[in-house]
Amino acid sequence: MPTPREPWSAKLLPSLVGLLWLSIFVVAVILEKGALHFSVSATTLLRLGALRVPPHFAADYLRVASCWLLHVDLWHLLSNLVVLTVVTWRWTPSAGAMLPPLLLGIVGAGFSSLLLSPQPMVSCGGSGVLLSWLLVLLLSLPRWRERVLPGLMAMLLLGGGLLTGADGTAHLGGLAAGGLAALLPSRRKVTA
Repeated sequence: MPTPREPWSAKLLPSLVGLLWLSIFVVAVILEKGALHFSVSATTLLRLGALRVPPHFAADYLRVASCWLLHVDLWHLLSNLVVLTVVTWRWTPSAGAMLPPLLLGIVGAGFSSLLLSPQPMVSCGGSGVLLSWLLVLLLSLPRWRERVLPGLMAMLLLGGGLLTGADGTAHLGGLAAGGLAALLPSRRKVTA
């Protein structure tokens, strides 16, 4: 339940992101003909808009807009939903609007994969966006105790991206985008 200082609308964007992630994953599993292991093949991921690295066609660059909505398997989805819940729960008005870090996270994670990935791969997932939000959140929270949980989530995402063979460049690109988003001036109304 939102507190008086946090309007319900501040929770709307991450809630919509979570619903999109769940819905698209259900569609992907259905396209996999109900795979019992709840993982999605590279072919299906590409059909749904995952990022192809390196790009084969000019239109592959447009996949930056959709690749963050897809997840490889159920564990990937669930871990990102847990982090999304923490971001939603801890987000405060002092962190500013959620849309700029979301958009910068999408672009930063996607293009860092396209430009910096050392090997061919199919890239997807929302970790870059989550890291963008987490960094803005960490830099906006005034007390260190409030930063512990978001900080742990950021370390887990970074570790997962860099150590497990996932697309680590997307994770780093999302983190860099969060740094850029934190530098943007916020437009808050000042009342006298």
